[in-house]
This record gives sequence, structure tokens and C-alpha cells, in this order.
Amino acid sequence: MSQLNVEQILKDAEAGIGQYLQGALDAGKINRGLYEAASRETLPNLREWLESRRIDEVSPNLKAGIADAVAAGRWEELVNAYRQYMRFGTGGIRGMMAFDKTSIVKMQQDGLDARILKGPNTLNNIIVTRVSAGVAKFGKDGGRNFDRIVIGYDSRVRGGDFARLIAELFLAYGYTVYLFDEPCPYPEVTFAIPYKEIKAHVGLLISASHNDYRYNGYKLSSGNGSQFDPKERDEMY
Repeated sequence: MSQLNVEQILKDAEAGIGQYLQGALDAGKINRGLYEAASRETLPNLREWLESRRIDEVSPNLKAGIADAVAAGRWEELVNAYRQYMRFGTGGIRGMMAFDKTSIVKMQQDGLDARILKGPNTLNNIIVTRVSAGVAKFGKDGGRNFDRIVIGYDSRVRGGDFARLIAELFLAYGYTVYLFDEPCPYPEVTFAIPYKEIKAHVGLLISASHNDYRYNGYKLSSGNGSQFDPKERDEMY
């Protein structure tokens, strides 16, 4: 993205985000702890993604989406997208794919690389690839020798595309991949993992359960269909 002036984008973002955070603190919308954490992390994360060449290989339109958000002064959304890396919860990760209906529609029309605001705290093609690499490496380390995975997805926008992207990554790591060819519920994934004709070591479902259409998630299961042990989960992430 050589046509983007990264330093100018970051300069504009620093001014706008700083003003937004101070105003939110003064108005009591956020507490001091959130203010300090967001002030500390947002701009370094934003710089990391804007300067990364590897991101261009996976998502060529991502940086243009950031530039659009900065130009439009969408400071609250930029903070929410860049204040942290999406956290690994009980069964995986879950969060917004985008912050508004217009962006979700654009994603539906243009695919995973749609020119919308994405960051380390949104569920997008960069984050699911990054997390999947951690899961794939975990399965190959420590003598585990995992080599089979079941991947499913629900009917959310581009769920099938996320699943296929993840399947390609696991194939590159030498796994046999059992990919559902249509949307499915979580119990079908957990049933398929230990099924006698499959006997996979890992399963995952792309779904955000009860959350609204802006969200998606990455739910992991172990070889018997249950959740991974917390210690294994932390090592994986």
C-alpha cells in the first residue's frame, strides 16, 4: 500500500484518538484504567498493522479500510479495533467482524478482504489465520502429532469463507481436514470429531452463537468433542 501516507495517517490518528479518549474520560464514559490501557496500546497496534508487509499478502485492502476510518474521524471504532488483541476465552475467541450494518453488507458483497475497518480486536481474516497457526503448531509440538481436524461454520456472513481459509492453513501444516460443505450447528461438529470414521484431534466451529449479525467466533474442541484443558488452551494461544 505504498500510495498511503502511513506517517500522516498515524499523525492524524494520534491527534483524533487522543482527543476522543480524553473526552470519554472527562465525560465518565470510560474509567482511568481503560483510558490508560487504550492510550498505551491503540497507536502502537495501529502502527504495527499499518507497517506490516505480511498483512498486505493476506488482506490487501485492510490498510485502505484503516485510512478511510481515520479520514472519517471514526475514533471510537478505531480505539475498539486497536486497543488490544482479541482475547482467548473459555472456548476460543469471539468478537465483532465490523461495527455497523454498512460494513457487514460490504463484507457480504466483497468478501473477507472488503475495504472496511479491521484490527487485532475484530474477528477478521488476519486474526483467524494467526490463531489457526497457533492451534496448528500446538498440535505438532510436544509429541502430540495431531494430524486431523474437523471444521464447521454457521450461516453468518462469510462464515464459509473463514472456514475455507482456516482449512487451507491446516492443510499447509500437514493436517487432514474434514470441512463441512454447508452451515451446521455446534453439536454436529462435536459429534463428528470422535466419530469412528474420522477420529480427529481438533475441531472448530466458526460461529458467535447468540450474538448479533456483526459478530463471529472461533470455537475450539478437543479430540473427544469437549473444550481443551485451560493450560493447553493458554499454551495454544
